Amino acid sequence: MIEANGRAQHFDELDHALEWCENSLLRAAGRRAGRDRVEGTEHELFHGLPRSALAPILMLLEPRQHRAGELIVARGAPADEFFLVMAGRSTVNASGAPGRRLATISAGMTFGELGFALRGTRTADVVAETQVDLLVLDRHSFEFLRDEHPPVSASLLERLLESLAQPTLRLDLEARAIAQ
Repeated sequence: MIEANGRAQHFDELDHALEWCENSLLRAAGRRAGRDRVEGTEHELFHGLPRSALAPILMLLEPRQHRAGELIVARGAPADEFFLVMAGRSTVNASGAPGRRLATISAGMTFGELGFALRGTRTADVVAETQVDLLVLDRHSFEFLRDEHPPVSASLLERLLESLAQPTLRLDLEARAIAQ
């Protein structure tokens, strides 16, 4: 239990309490934990893509909405699509361990791209915390893009690779800092 502004806050999981504290500190510093919504080409996956690449990609993306509490992806399901979060917040949970949150995904982020690229299966559950608006690229649409617009497909793959490399680069920097 945490007391803030004369109100008691109760959290069932330590992870949720820590996130609440982090968000409170960010608000107190005049910052926000993340964006509520991104529009079309504002999504981080599209940063750095040539303008000519955007139209063919955008026309292949399928919009989807999920209500709070809905399962978006289930562990073990085929990873035949990846997701661009346009609005809302989702939680990545370790399956079989209720309340074991691995990550929070919010507007401007992607998920499912690693399993998609490896043609694997989902390694965790993703559940909508709030209403979530997604744009989804399935394998059939990606293959169409690859066959009909090879340079666009190559640009998208480069952005996906950069996106997938970011956590590894961040961990490498942290490991170097600890080693010094």
